[in-house]
Order: sequence, then structure tokens, then C-alpha cells
Amino acid sequence: MTAATGNASARRSVGAWCRANVHFLVAAGILLVAAAGWNLVIGVLEWAIYKEPVEWPAGVEVDEEFRLISLPAKLASPDSERVYVYDDTRNDAGQIRGDLPITEDEMGILKIGTTIDRKRRPQRRSNWMFARMYFGEQAVQGEVWQLDGYYYTGMLDQVPHVPDRCLVAGGAKLLGTESVTFEIEGVPEPWRRVPFRRALYAVYDRGSGLTRKYAQYYTFSMNGRPEPRWWIVRFELTFPWIQYCYFAKIQFGSRLPVGNTEDADRAAEAFAQCFLPEVLQALPVPEDIP
Repeated sequence: MTAATGNASARRSVGAWCRANVHFLVAAGILLVAAAGWNLVIGVLEWAIYKEPVEWPAGVEVDEEFRLISLPAKLASPDSERVYVYDDTRNDAGQIRGDLPITEDEMGILKIGTTIDRKRRPQRRSNWMFARMYFGEQAVQGEVWQLDGYYYTGMLDQVPHVPDRCLVAGGAKLLGTESVTFEIEGVPEPWRRVPFRRALYAVYDRGSGLTRKYAQYYTFSMNGRPEPRWWIVRFELTFPWIQYCYFAKIQFGSRLPVGNTEDADRAAEAFAQCFLPEVLQALPVPEDIP
């Protein structure tokens, strides 16, 4: 067979394949045109599919374990009647006594301290967290509160770590979630009436044989404004016109059982008045976001 004959045969084979797969080729062509068009739209409108990290505010300090360490050890109400303290001394193992221990596996689940975080931390653009115990003094002696914060930036996320799901995964029985609003003094305008979600749950204590009810409260800062609904945070993270973004979950709860939800809400609001002005100083405000 000559070269000319072979080329003709190859052309016939290609042509036959194209005729047999015409629908595939049409679909592939449409996809290519759509992809090119989408990239053009993204470029013209300067939309962002991949999010850029937001720098921490001045004064924020995060250690090599990606824990926020600039939050004060003493929290007080504006009138100084309510005071809560965190034990920032270290035990023999070098661990801060007031911190809740979190394993490497748990940090991996939280997506904090990743390889990307290690690159971004020197640039003050990594994820970080804190999980502390605060003990009441003076007028609130005997109160014990757990206060957690989780800062995420430069990433798309499903926002999975909320009490609605995590409490159940930890063996508790979720009794329901409701919206509550707390009045806070000494904070920027969007935060003076803060919407929180209250998750009520029950835990069985094998030692006493009793089931006790507790409450956890949480909200998010979505690019500097409060948003208590995790599904809204998840949705807004997908907005292609937002290039720089962060969200932070603020969560807290008393270690004392709940007797009456109204009393629990009043105590939670009083504690939030003490910690929220301090926590917000660690979070970028809308004007800080490019």
C-alpha cells in the first residue's frame, strides 16, 4: 500500500468515526465554547472562583499551633461587676491550663494548621482558632463558660462544624435550635443587636444516671457582619463576585445545666457583653477587606 493510499484510508476512518459520534462532538464543542465564554465573563467582571485570604487586624497574635493568643485573660462587663478569667499559666507539660486540648486529628478535621496555613501564617493570613474556659469571679463566681472561635479565610467551605451536627455526632441529643438576639454595648453598629442560634441538647450522665440539659450559642462573622445561619454563610462563600472573604464562628456555652431557657439566655447575654467586644477586635471589619 502506498503512502497516498494509507492517508486516504486514515481520512476515511476518521470521517467514519466523526459521523458515528456526531452527538458527542456537538456536545464537546458546546462545552468548549461555554467554558471559554464563562472564563471571559469571569475575567471581564473580575469575579473570583477561588477566594483570597484576608489579613488579620493589627494586634492579633497567633502562635505556631494556630491558636489565637491575643485575646485577654480577663473579661469584664462595662460596669466591671461581672468578671471572667482564663488561666493562662502552663502546667508541667507546657500546656496552658485554660485551653481546651485539641488533637492533630481534630485540627485536621477543622482544617486549621494545614500546609497552606503554615505558608500563610507569616503573612498574617492563615486560619486560626481558640477554645478556652473562663471562670466567673465577683458577682458571677461559680459560673464556668467555654468560649470557642474559628477563623477561616481564603477558602470555600461547607461550614459543617456547628452544634446542630457536632453535638449529635458527640453523643448528645439535640432538643432544638432557636434564634435569640443579644444587646451588646461598645461594639460597631452591625454588632449592637447580635443574632445568635441557641442549640439546646441533653446529655446522659452515667455516673449519676441523670440526663441534663445544656445550651450552646453561636453566630458567624461573615466578612465583618453577624450572620447566625450557617447555610447563608455557605451560600455567600460561593458568590463569584466576592474575591476576598473570611468567616469566623463564635460559639460559647455554660458548663452549668439549663434549668430555665430564659435564665440561660440572660446569663449568656451577660457573658457575651464581656467577651464579644474583645473577640471582635481579632476579626477584620468590612473596611479591612479589599
